[in-house]
Amino acid sequence: MSDTFHEQPIPKGALIAVGSLLLLTLVLVTYSRFVAGGNSASYLAEDISEVTYRDLIFKDISGGLVHVFDANDSRIILEIAPGTENFIRGVLRGLVRERKSQQLGDEEPFRLAKAVNGHLILQDLATKREININAFGHSNVKSFAQLLYQKQNDTFQSTE
Repeated sequence: MSDTFHEQPIPKGALIAVGSLLLLTLVLVTYSRFVAGGNSASYLAEDISEVTYRDLIFKDISGGLVHVFDANDSRIILEIAPGTENFIRGVLRGLVRERKSQQLGDEEPFRLAKAVNGHLILQDLATKREININAFGHSNVKSFAQLLYQKQNDTFQSTE
């Protein structure tokens, strides 16, 4: 059996083209990261102005229930039933874990902000960590958007 690849060498022009493409990609990535400030922290901090925001406090209640409070008036705006809104629960679990590792309490609220560019940003006001919710897809944005716009004392209807 003959090996057709050994009989036909790769053309020199194709190797040069691939090498040039790789070099161009490396240059563009380096430029965007260091010169244009393309890292996510500076993107969030510098390029996003808040349009509207809501400070939220999340409290675990017995049986897996989570109450979401508006931090400004301490009224419950949502009740998240056990087994629902798993994306919200997962994001908060990570942020709370980070607070605990830094030995911070749960008194400081989280800020959910809608930016000029339409992105939803969840900010942990205790650790200063920011999460761009839009990076996780439309259905997850919807989950968090309901927290921003839910009126107080409305009945919570899970989207899951």
